[in-house]
Amino acid sequence: MLTMRARAFSGLVSVSAVVMGTACSSSGNGGGSPSNGDGGSTGTAASCSDALASEAQFLGGAQQPGSWGNVPAALQKLPPGSTLCGAATRESGTATVVVSTGISIQDLNSFYQQLLTGDGCNVQAPQAIGPGTSVKFTCNGRDGAYTYSPAMGYYLLDFA
Repeated sequence: MLTMRARAFSGLVSVSAVVMGTACSSSGNGGGSPSNGDGGSTGTAASCSDALASEAQFLGGAQQPGSWGNVPAALQKLPPGSTLCGAATRESGTATVVVSTGISIQDLNSFYQQLLTGDGCNVQAPQAIGPGTSVKFTCNGRDGAYTYSPAMGYYLLDFA
């Protein structure tokens, strides 16, 4: 399995980390892979243990199972069919949240576009990075990004 780290977060001042563990909380909608609908191709949601194992070589900082790290409460929402795995925070204060999902990139972008702009964040256009997509944003002077490839079955949410 490829890791999400095969893609660089160019321009984002953070280096990501993830937490080792298992699924800690769910969006409450039953999890699993959502139907395709109009949102493009979907993947199969990875288990949190698989997603975290794939990212293990990039771990660093204080691990927080079931945590959102320093992500503001207004942004602590999951897309349908997604499961929060946890977060890790580096000494720099940058947190990475790992979320297991099978959602399409179009549906994920739509979810975050609404969530982020509703909270007054500035969202940049999606950028193709390797086999996935990265979207950078700024909220109240703090940088963030999410990176996802449906084939991976999970996405990373970074917040500095």
